[in-house]
Amino acid sequence: MKLKDREIKDEFVLELSNRYGSLQSEESLEQDVDAVWNQIKDMYTDTRERILGKMNHHRKEWMSERSWKLVEERQELKSKLDSARMRNQKLTAGQNYNMKNREVKRSC
Repeated sequence: MKLKDREIKDEFVLELSNRYGSLQSEESLEQDVDAVWNQIKDMYTDTRERILGKMNHHRKEWMSERSWKLVEERQELKSKLDSARMRNQKLTAGQNYNMKNREVKRSC
């Protein structure tokens, strides 16, 4: 994290304090709360982008292809469970569904 570096942190704090000083003028006291909040939010955002640079989010894919296939198989088993009419059919379909449900949860 860049703010752990003492020089960058000092530069960030100095820039924020300079911008905050300009916010405390008489004109800003007459504005409504939403306008002042937007100015403060923009002040932090602009300073962060200027000092720290833009944040790049490198996110991994949440679920793999294997997990999606398991989910589809589980959906098929659920439809079989719902359409089962006999007691022994419901039992076996329920057991199969429960096993597949555990596999899906483990794979995520």
